[in-house]
Amino acid sequence: MPPAPDPARPARDQLRAEVQAYHDSLRDRPELAACFAQLAQIAPSEPEIGALIAEFTRGWCGRYAEILGLGRAQGVFRADLDPLPAALMITGALTAFGPRGPAGLALFWPVFTEIERGLIARPQGGQG
Repeated sequence: MPPAPDPARPARDQLRAEVQAYHDSLRDRPELAACFAQLAQIAPSEPEIGALIAEFTRGWCGRYAEILGLGRAQGVFRADLDPLPAALMITGALTAFGPRGPAGLALFWPVFTEIERGLIARPQGGQG
């Protein structure tokens, strides 16, 4: 896991580090994603497991939201960016790669690149 979000570090680098760590876990430890999927499936009928899954998901999404907020403050990400919905967009899209296994990661980075492109602040006076 990358270091905790830090306002002194470039937010775009931090976001990429988070995404890289997730990608690497899917590539190198696909059994973790399979286990998470199984736990998420039984969570509605097992309150203790449901609480753990919810806490993990909030923490993971919260890291992304914090980084996105830092990036907005740094002027790297759009000024009108809402960090929590943007974090949900990222984690939701990337979570879709979990069940695919290492062989199904071909579009992981192209998908993230498209998401990232929508987050980046436009240069002053820029077209887009």
